[in-house]
Amino acid sequence: MKLQKTAIVVLSVLTMVSTAALGEVVSINFEGFPYTLITTGGNTTPNPASVLTNNFISDGVIFGKAGTSSGVAVVRDGFAPSSGSNSVTGLDASGIIPGTRGACVGDIYFSFVQPGTSTPGVTNSVLFTIGDGGADLDVFQIRSYNLSNVLINTQNVSKEWRFLVTVNTPGIHRVEIDFTGDYGYSMDDLIFNAPVPEPATLLLVGLGGLILRRLKFKS
Repeated sequence: MKLQKTAIVVLSVLTMVSTAALGEVVSINFEGFPYTLITTGGNTTPNPASVLTNNFISDGVIFGKAGTSSGVAVVRDGFAPSSGSNSVTGLDASGIIPGTRGACVGDIYFSFVQPGTSTPGVTNSVLFTIGDGGADLDVFQIRSYNLSNVLINTQNVSKEWRFLVTVNTPGIHRVEIDFTGDYGYSMDDLIFNAPVPEPATLLLVGLGGLILRRLKFKS
């Protein structure tokens, strides 16, 4: 009887941990927002209504990085989004869309929070498309960091056209898209598992241990 009770509790705790670690899938395609039309090279001042920072905090993601990026701007031009008409590009610390010979060469930063709060969270799977519709080679370094600001995943990728990036690593808190190029790019169709607090799994496991000990004493 004691063994059966122990097995039931262990199964229950493992189910709770699994649910907390995964979260539901969130998909953001940036449609329906005001946008900035990119028409020339050089720096661009975005339409203020097109700037996104914590607009998706209820889903568990915020855009930008203090002192480095003021978020992202929804843009429309020849970027060939993977869906719809809109995509996003990075802003610099002053809120400008940096550009050179083309436009939109700013890096993109986003981090995860517990949905609906400003409390840091983590996820284990992130997908998005980056690039454009042109024939120039776009080169990126995709970096992922945990809650301790430790680098946990790096991908060096490049392609002439828009392509899919997948990051599957436990404990992802922040993602940085570092772009090297002249003619610009954008990000579209951000998909991730809803973030959870990193200590949650340890708390549940600890709680499971307490329950197990209590059952053993009572049996």
